[in-house]
Amino acid sequence: MGELLSLIYNFFPKGIAFNDVRYKLSEEYNRLSRKRNEFKGKTSLLVKEIEKLLPEYSVVDWTNLEEYNCMQYKVLIAKDQKILDDDVELINVLGGRRIDLVLYVSILGDFYYFNYVNTNLIEGNWHFSSVNVINKEMQRISIEIDSLMKRKKRTKLEDLVCKSFVPDLETELLNFGEVRVFNCLFSELDTI
Repeated sequence: MGELLSLIYNFFPKGIAFNDVRYKLSEEYNRLSRKRNEFKGKTSLLVKEIEKLLPEYSVVDWTNLEEYNCMQYKVLIAKDQKILDDDVELINVLGGRRIDLVLYVSILGDFYYFNYVNTNLIEGNWHFSSVNVINKEMQRISIEIDSLMKRKKRTKLEDLVCKSFVPDLETELLNFGEVRVFNCLFSELDTI
């Protein structure tokens, strides 16, 4: 855990509130900005590899390096179903339930994480929840993604590590005492 914290503190100023002018002037914040810029335009390469690995599934590049510290990809767990422009139409085609594998690949270190997310539309409201691997096909997909990441020399972070709090750190969206490893290495917007 010490190495992870050192990596995180290399990109996030310790003990400085995000709204403090020193935060965005810090060397750590500048390193983070440079790292995000370094990866812009490079995310489509991994999409192509995932599509080749799982040709019967739709893959979407969900990366937003303006807000995330990772490349993010979604794999729709519905064989031979294309992503539709209309989310409501897609959820209806899928029988009211959608499951995606969401893959996070950190740009700050050689780490990745993935989970499965269940999406339902109930009475006009979207509901999202994590879902465990529930069948052999999801097991196969998990193994394929792990193998791909292993070939890329990436280490999978487990839930316990991702959920660990990072002391004395604040981000744009999270206050001191709320920031977790996952938020720093991957996304402040998503929770696990």
